[in-house]
Amino acid sequence: MILTYEILAYIYGMPPEWWDPNLTTIATWAFGIPFETSILEVDPTAIKLLLAKKKVNPELKCLISIGGWGTNFDTAMASKENQIKFAANCQTLLEEYQLDGLDIDCEYPTSKQRGEFTELIKEIRKAIGVEKILTIATPAAEQTTERFDLKELGRWCDYINVMCYDYDYGTKNRHQANLVLGEPYGAEISNQRAIRMHLQAGVPSRKLLMGMPFYGRIGQEAKSYDLLVGEYINKNGYFSLWDQFCQAAYLIKDGAFAGTYDYEYSIKIKCDYLKQEQLGGGFFWELLQNTNQVLLTTMFNNLRR
Repeated sequence: MILTYEILAYIYGMPPEWWDPNLTTIATWAFGIPFETSILEVDPTAIKLLLAKKKVNPELKCLISIGGWGTNFDTAMASKENQIKFAANCQTLLEEYQLDGLDIDCEYPTSKQRGEFTELIKEIRKAIGVEKILTIATPAAEQTTERFDLKELGRWCDYINVMCYDYDYGTKNRHQANLVLGEPYGAEISNQRAIRMHLQAGVPSRKLLMGMPFYGRIGQEAKSYDLLVGEYINKNGYFSLWDQFCQAAYLIKDGAFAGTYDYEYSIKIKCDYLKQEQLGGGFFWELLQNTNQVLLTTMFNNLRR
């Protein structure tokens, strides 16, 4: 059986002219902000630019992501009435902008909200219909199975986007997106561990998209891949090394761990892994962080060719 793989791009800002949409199958603009049962701060210009890319790639599916860090869906999922209202507003939004679907990025529900979030997703699916794409983003964390009913969510979503990054924010000198567990620089979680947690919870493998960061960290500061290449990777006293135990790239300076990032080879082996597990594909955060598209091209070459 020949499998095909999705490549989903998150776009945080204006979709750029240089972006080749033929390298992606799904693109989602981020973020619309949930407020009570409404959705605020949707940028019509950004949505228009996103949809214009269909002229280049008519097969491209264009979504909007609602939520993101620092937001919550507390009011939207607090009652059945609110869930239905919010779902109806999602449908109105898709109709207004002629979008192909939406992504719900509710990253940190509490364990007590586990059932409420599932019910919200059910109502959204009922409102938008089966013809629209519905995805959610889930953290790669040990607490994810406590906070998300992954098996049930897998029934209602087309894809679950597992955020396989931000394992360490630079406070412990560890990798932020290591493929496997290992010492001394491995984080307490890994891509492999996160994906297996979702699979063991009952999510079909083909409904999982594995996330990859188009950014890294120097100490506690996030840096785009463009900036890393321009100022840090084998420059200004920083030297790049490969961690064979964790399957991850990192930087040292003055002999000490100084940064963590992904590049072409680490992206390739992550693509190899998701194909091995027969996942639905991969996604990345985010498009504007690599303007020459070398990382996206690497994903495309390993997943779509």
